[in-house]
Amino acid sequence: MRNNESLENLKRKLSLHSASQIADLDDQIGAIKRLHASKGLLKSSATIKKVSEACIDFFERKRTFFQKSTADLPFEIEKGLDEKLMELFTTYFPDDFDKVDQRLLEVIQMTGGEQFEAKYLAKMHEQRELISENLKTEIEQFTINLRAKTSIFTLEKIAILLEVISLLMVAYLAGKWSVDPNGNYEPFIVVWGAISAALEIGRRIWKKAAT
Repeated sequence: MRNNESLENLKRKLSLHSASQIADLDDQIGAIKRLHASKGLLKSSATIKKVSEACIDFFERKRTFFQKSTADLPFEIEKGLDEKLMELFTTYFPDDFDKVDQRLLEVIQMTGGEQFEAKYLAKMHEQRELISENLKTEIEQFTINLRAKTSIFTLEKIAILLEVISLLMVAYLAGKWSVDPNGNYEPFIVVWGAISAALEIGRRIWKKAAT
């Protein structure tokens, strides 16, 4: 099934992204240390603050990547899709919690700022939880939007079928009228023509709503 392929692709993308994100975070922390060392601020609380912000941004980037990667894959609405995405989220998002905590703790210990440990860890965990809740909401909204688009697509297909039928009826009645000019075909042609026009307008509205 297409969703199984999309889920596997998403898992691979998330796994690769997590590894590269940790490497990027290490680079960021190294850059912060070098900058603060050049200013004589390496062992100050300013270093802890900057590294804490980098750690929070790490989780924000994870959220953004999960959201974008999910939207880019050809998922189809099916029963249990939201649960499968949530299950994937619960393994992907917390996967680096301990690694990021450890990096912040190492910087706190390096600066000798153990008195700030509880404060900065609590702040990072609070922001991390907020980002996590935002991603859960986005997953729910993704499946809601996907369901709505699927419904609109089904309606559009029905509208196209009815539009074809109405056009065929107009052509049929026009043919009959040409053979029998005295026949009372005009009202029926007008009605079927109006139905065809209404279906076309409705189809455009549905299509616009789906984008």
